[in-house]
Amino acid sequence: MKIRNLVRDWLQKSPISATAISLNATARGDISAGLTLSAGMVKLTVLDSPGKSAQIVNKTVEIILPKIPVFAATTNTDSLKIFFDISKTSAPSEGAQMRVLLDVIHSVEPSSNETQSDPIFIDNIRTRIVLPVEAAGSGCGLKLTFYAHRNSSISYVVDDIGIICPAGIFRWDGDGWILRSARIERQWSQERNTCTLSTTLGKFTARMPESWRLSALSMRHLQVAEHFLLSPLEQQLFGIKPYADFPEIAGKNHEAGAMSSGTVDLLAFSAGEDSTAAVALLPESTVKYFCKRAYASYRIASGHHIELQDFSSLEAAISRTVNAVIIENDFEKIALSYGFRHGYRHNFGYAAIGVLLSQHFAARSVSFGSVMEQVFMGSGNNYLDVARIPTSRTNMMKRVLSLVGIDICFPTGGASEVVTNKVARASPLGKYVVSCPSADASGKPCGVCFKCFRKLRLEGVYSHQPSEAVSKIFSKHPLKSATSLMYAIQKSGYRHPDTDKFLNVDLDFLGRYHGYAIETLVPAYLRDHIRQQFSRYGVQPMSVDDESKLRSIGKVFWPEKFNAIRAGLPLSMQ
Repeated sequence: MKIRNLVRDWLQKSPISATAISLNATARGDISAGLTLSAGMVKLTVLDSPGKSAQIVNKTVEIILPKIPVFAATTNTDSLKIFFDISKTSAPSEGAQMRVLLDVIHSVEPSSNETQSDPIFIDNIRTRIVLPVEAAGSGCGLKLTFYAHRNSSISYVVDDIGIICPAGIFRWDGDGWILRSARIERQWSQERNTCTLSTTLGKFTARMPESWRLSALSMRHLQVAEHFLLSPLEQQLFGIKPYADFPEIAGKNHEAGAMSSGTVDLLAFSAGEDSTAAVALLPESTVKYFCKRAYASYRIASGHHIELQDFSSLEAAISRTVNAVIIENDFEKIALSYGFRHGYRHNFGYAAIGVLLSQHFAARSVSFGSVMEQVFMGSGNNYLDVARIPTSRTNMMKRVLSLVGIDICFPTGGASEVVTNKVARASPLGKYVVSCPSADASGKPCGVCFKCFRKLRLEGVYSHQPSEAVSKIFSKHPLKSATSLMYAIQKSGYRHPDTDKFLNVDLDFLGRYHGYAIETLVPAYLRDHIRQQFSRYGVQPMSVDDESKLRSIGKVFWPEKFNAIRAGLPLSMQ
């Protein structure tokens, strides 16, 4: 906060001069045409004529950027990044690639801390490249060096150059660094049924139902949606506390927000096993919204395409789901623009879509298919009574959603993967379940990934030998997804030296549901229905002894982190 205030005061007193700083760029190697420099852009044009000199190995372009603004300088190597967009303009060659080297210039000499990226693959689609800056400090400069092989004919444009640092986002405009914003800017708009979120480094869209209206949402609704989409990014980039926009919920004694006047329940539906179990447990009138990625692949910083799961296998399940709504969006690409991995940075990023839909459907609650291992056990290895811990992620989410009159619901929050497997497979959608992230177009699972290893063996299916990556998980401590993994291993008879020590752990209680979760993580108006549905599928509540074993499971899988008080065990057992 102090850094941002200093930046604001500094800009008011000493605005950056548009002519105070200049950019230098040079080209070396067999460059048939040269460089074109304009505001915020470097354009290299290379004709299709490979060099003749055997001594010329690379076509090289060096860009020396202005000195880093004093408020951007940092010694924290995780906090300073440089970004730029790169795209091919007219090169005939396919699969064109180059390497980029980033130097930090401390005075007149580059540092020895060079950051070289993986090869960058270039085509006509703009690709955002984000590189960490190491060993930077006040007064340092940056040099970007692009290397293309002498036999490559590449014409490309590098533009939208900027830096991200704790003080904010700076852009180079051809003359100097200009502070664009001290946090992520955000603005919402609607054109027809497309909802657009414009941020400092990109625009992202979602196709909403035909009669959906952005104007029906209050400013608070939009703030809550932004919380799930942007707050983890702002926390990591700028140190902004994730609940800074909601000071009224920061205290432990927060009262519930607006009372819901809605009558409809929403479910973030993925067509996976746990999500399908949630469909079976909730009323049929529940609106299931499926967040469909509006793209078949995405690009990482190297320019490589990452192919996504074929949607056709999921479409079969969605088309047979009562009251299902598909929301095409690219919100999971927001993180890529800021130098992070693809996907929502918030564990429940899908809640943003639920908030945007809440007024349209007159929603009173939004549900998630998270299972007991995720909600109460981190990764199935140590129980925490999240309902009683005021600052738990679950309770903080309750508080945020209550600000717009929406209850949070975890219908499967008290069900292990053992239970959701049983319920989902017995439900009307059972044969359409697609849990494997690498399933083929027909929905057939790969059989070798970690999820397949657990899910198939929970049914007693021995399946394929696990991949090498899965086998490495067995040696980790604490054991990932420990309870469901070991139950699956015990059920299928699989043996491995790293898991054999847990073969005799009593995990029978995983076949029953955690009644405490229904009391604390499900709104009162849905509890009886969900209990009845569990009974309908032959799943009974845990006994007192079962719950004691569940709460004590950390003694087995993560003893050094086990805390009886945080596990909610009675005083007599502490």
